[in-house]
Amino acid sequence: MADLNTGIPSVRRLQKGIKDRETFEIKLNTGDVFVGQLRWQDPDCICLADSGGQESLLWRSAIAFIKVKSHP
Repeated sequence: MADLNTGIPSVRRLQKGIKDRETFEIKLNTGDVFVGQLRWQDPDCICLADSGGQESLLWRSAIAFIKVKSHP
């Protein structure tokens, strides 16, 4: 497994979202949409928690796009 490269702008942006507890919308290549706060990321997955605290692991390879829904 490769290390998470924190020098990449997309990784830094997601880290900022984790720190600031922003709400994100993540759409998968399948069309499924997830909304919640990012808990953590690694080179393969992103962990997203919905408003009820339910965590989902989303494989980076399955993600079509990520956008910020709101700022706290």
